[in-house]
Amino acid sequence: MCNAILDGGSGTESGRAKHQVMTVVCDACEQGFQDAGGRRIAIEPSAVERAQCDAQCIGSAAAPTRATQDVSPKVQRFVRRRDGGKCCVPGCRAARFLDIHHIVPRAAGGGHGPENLTVLCDGHHKALHDGKLTISVKAPNLEVHWAHHNPHVGIETPAVVSAREPAAPSKFALVALKTEVKRALVQMKFKNREATEAVEAAVNQLGASATLETLLYEALRYCPRPCQ
Repeated sequence: MCNAILDGGSGTESGRAKHQVMTVVCDACEQGFQDAGGRRIAIEPSAVERAQCDAQCIGSAAAPTRATQDVSPKVQRFVRRRDGGKCCVPGCRAARFLDIHHIVPRAAGGGHGPENLTVLCDGHHKALHDGKLTISVKAPNLEVHWAHHNPHVGIETPAVVSAREPAAPSKFALVALKTEVKRALVQMKFKNREATEAVEAAVNQLGASATLETLLYEALRYCPRPCQ
């Protein structure tokens, strides 16, 4: 719902940044905050990083400035078209509510040129800044690295997936995925039978490319519309 508001309901990509960010940072601990509902709420560092990837900056808490964005609308439009207008993570078909992401972080000297930019859906962008996903190599020839926990050694070991070769989910993973989506539909007040039929139809449509986000979106297409 929040993404739909930010998108403006147009469904078109203007090249303008999605977020306007006024960052308040504590000088002592470098904690970031956002104002909401009359309160100043602490946010995670990863939330600040995500917003700064695709932000229109309007100043500081001390004084406003003319709105600027590091990634120009022209470059944004080029990157989105180059990446096919969808999330760059293998298997993800999300084509709306997309973020621009800096492959080499800005804090590490990454630039704002097309070779250092790619497109991510909201869920995968969050996963990346939460440390569950990494992307390397210059765009558009990317490598996506998922972190998988190894219980025998107690460390996170990377699993590399080529951006050109989507990995099919295992049978167990697909069952778990279907269960999560069905639960979400039931929570949306769809009947158990309606949710089951919608999920199965969505799996038949998406096949091995299904992710939690895309499967939910696809399943909603097969659910009965509410009465007007």
